[in-house]
Amino acid sequence: MTTIRRIMQRSYRRRNGILVPTSILGSELGWWLRADLGITQIANHFTRESELDHSDWTKDGSTVTPNDTTDPDGGTTADLLTEVADTGFHAVMQVPGHQAVGSTTISFYAKQPASDAQRWVFVSDGFASVCFFDLQTGSLGTETACTGTITDVGNGWFLCEMAYTSTASVTVTIGMSPSNGTQSYTVSGGSELGVYFYKLTLDQKLVSAYADQSGNGLDFVQATVADMVKWNEADADLDGQASIEFGVGNTHMLELADATALGDVDNSTWIFVLKPDSTTTNQILLRNAADGVLYYESGAANAYGIFDGFAHRTNGVVPTTVAQILEWEFNAATGKCQCRVDNVLSGPALDYDGTLDLDKVSAVTLGGWGHDVNQLFLGSKAEMIVAKKVMTSQERSGLYGSYLGGRYPSL
Repeated sequence: MTTIRRIMQRSYRRRNGILVPTSILGSELGWWLRADLGITQIANHFTRESELDHSDWTKDGSTVTPNDTTDPDGGTTADLLTEVADTGFHAVMQVPGHQAVGSTTISFYAKQPASDAQRWVFVSDGFASVCFFDLQTGSLGTETACTGTITDVGNGWFLCEMAYTSTASVTVTIGMSPSNGTQSYTVSGGSELGVYFYKLTLDQKLVSAYADQSGNGLDFVQATVADMVKWNEADADLDGQASIEFGVGNTHMLELADATALGDVDNSTWIFVLKPDSTTTNQILLRNAADGVLYYESGAANAYGIFDGFAHRTNGVVPTTVAQILEWEFNAATGKCQCRVDNVLSGPALDYDGTLDLDKVSAVTLGGWGHDVNQLFLGSKAEMIVAKKVMTSQERSGLYGSYLGGRYPSL
């Protein structure tokens, strides 16, 4: 079973004395996504993390004795992996269900049996990235295309970790070795030693669900692993706040969980706290198949724009790769859409027909358009706030001054 990790969702009115959107906008808060609240991750892409005897794990030159000793958590679910008399690898292997490209960490607990013989273990991702760990001295060995760490957690157990960039969905091998750098070796009958293993994990911090904090139930989900976005616990570009990262190479985006309508947003304010990684054209921030889109426009202007009623409109504001608070304000009374960057008016107002089609919920996506890799947002988003109104000066002061100013002081 795939392991799920949830970042607890809480309902805040104030946090550390800072007003939050629910207290500033009340019932006019239509949508609120924040990357440190309501996030569900796939925490482990290995199945049967502590059941090496299961058929999900292929045994190569080895046998498994399940639940053979006390594990680091105090239970008795640590397995003993023992070599068989043979020449070759002495390991377990699995093809994890992770995306083809992305930052990845493989970790496991390992302990050598009560023996004076030196024991090494290694992990490899298709043999492109390989890391060796010394279970006798608690030190690292060879590191190839990766960064390894080994931590003494007591009672002879070590937490072994390899961080690397996965380039393909390949077989991961976790095995034993008599020496640093040796993956294949000969074991004679009677010389088998073995290693205890516990909790084998492959983590890419991929987001499978993103819960709306407004109370309106506009939650995003993503069931396809290859399309999932990545969670960053502390994004240095966004004042150390959490963010979700939309990447290159896959259709990374989130999709609205159901057809719950946002309601009338002909008068509305849309705010994104984000850090673009590219100034490429046609980057979609939010898209609705009913024909409403907020995006970085294509063409020579390369500007912020909207797509509403099958008409493109741009205001000539050129996007950069600088972290910013990007806002669209729609005013049905004037028939205008105004863009702001960091709460400063930016570029000319855009005409629109007074009916914003983003309230016609149909295949709403955050960060992409269907499965077109040429129209993905490239970068990180920390927050999205939608007010179902044109904000008053008092509301704007509270939102930007107290709330956003407190969380993102450099923006």
